Amino acid sequence: MIGLLGKTLSHSLSKPLHQALGTDAYQLFETDDLATFIHRTAFKALNVTIPYKRDMVSFCTSRDEVVEATGVTNTVVRMHDGTLRAYNTDYDALKTLIDWHAPKDRSLPAAIIGNGSTARTAQYALERAGYTDIRLYARQPLPGERSLDQIAEIRQAGLLIQATPVGTSPDLETRFELDLKGSRLQWVLDVVYNPPLTRLVQEARDAGITAHNGLTMLILQALHAHGHFMNTPPPLERLAPLHAHLLKYLANIVLIGPPFSGKSTLAPRLAERFGKHPIDTDSLIESKSGMRVADIFSRLGEVTFRSMEKYQTMTVAAQGRQIIATGGGAVLQEPLMRALQRTGVLVHIDPDLGLVRDMPLKNRPLITSWADYETLRTARDPLYARYADVRIHKTSLDLAAILDEIEVKLDAYFRNQWTELESPRTP
Repeated sequence: MIGLLGKTLSHSLSKPLHQALGTDAYQLFETDDLATFIHRTAFKALNVTIPYKRDMVSFCTSRDEVVEATGVTNTVVRMHDGTLRAYNTDYDALKTLIDWHAPKDRSLPAAIIGNGSTARTAQYALERAGYTDIRLYARQPLPGERSLDQIAEIRQAGLLIQATPVGTSPDLETRFELDLKGSRLQWVLDVVYNPPLTRLVQEARDAGITAHNGLTMLILQALHAHGHFMNTPPPLERLAPLHAHLLKYLANIVLIGPPFSGKSTLAPRLAERFGKHPIDTDSLIESKSGMRVADIFSRLGEVTFRSMEKYQTMTVAAQGRQIIATGGGAVLQEPLMRALQRTGVLVHIDPDLGLVRDMPLKNRPLITSWADYETLRTARDPLYARYADVRIHKTSLDLAAILDEIEVKLDAYFRNQWTELESPRTP
């Protein structure tokens, strides 16, 4: 048996990741009693996650040098004599990312948020990379560490590794009180990989800083763990295709576009193709409120409707792996759109006006004539274009052809995320 050991594993990507590497029987092992699990389970090898990365070390007869130095393991293999050997492949992943992306000037301060297992591994990786001024910031700092009350100091660092679960789905909004604009930071790594774009990474990129989430780190540590499991070199050539595969698996696909663009029709068909769950936000609002959208507008007003729309859309988006057909006016809410960007890919369905002119104007509270529709398009089309990651110019009603085009463009988008954002930078 090979699998992942932890306490709460419902959101883990380890199973689809290792299955993609050929370990079809990979399992998830949840336990509250580590000692009993170790003594009663005939496993061949394990990945180990929170909260057992430290406690597991004491059950291992032998350890690699990183485990000896950090007291942290995330990979355990049962040897031929039945004893357990501990490895730390998070270190291998972090070392690679530091080599690829960290500032070459090792005299700059390096900041780490957190003081748990991942933070200790990051500290050791930075030390081995030649950094001498490494500062840990934590809510409960230990001697020699800094309080998060001093987080503004991070603006003077050359790099930041965020090594806590803060910002993990379904929490899309929590952020550190850290203004990154105008800082000296050259690279930010957030070890959180779900949502695909954390708020920290989003704000860092807004500030012009090279920034990455934890997905590449997750895959790298898994490749090294797979090598230990199979006693072979890690298959690092699988990194780029696995990145596209897991991003496609994890991300929401959010359909934006004007009324009559066909988002509600496309969502369930795309859900079948991508193995995700379809959601129509207007229908969801009607279900939750017991009122039609048009009645909400007429009785309660647009402000109330937009509040409902933001809450319901963000609630489903935080669950991940959704196909979300948004209302045509969702793009009017910038905080909502930025949150949706963090959860996946935004697809603009852009229909020709000629395709929609014969459609009935029912249950459309802001459209009573085609003049209204054209005015609305003129106002909103720039917003659709601003937020879209992928644009589908809809020139026909051939549903199969539209679905094929969306799938082709999304596959290209997921591949390009590695090429454009994650691959090693040229020295």
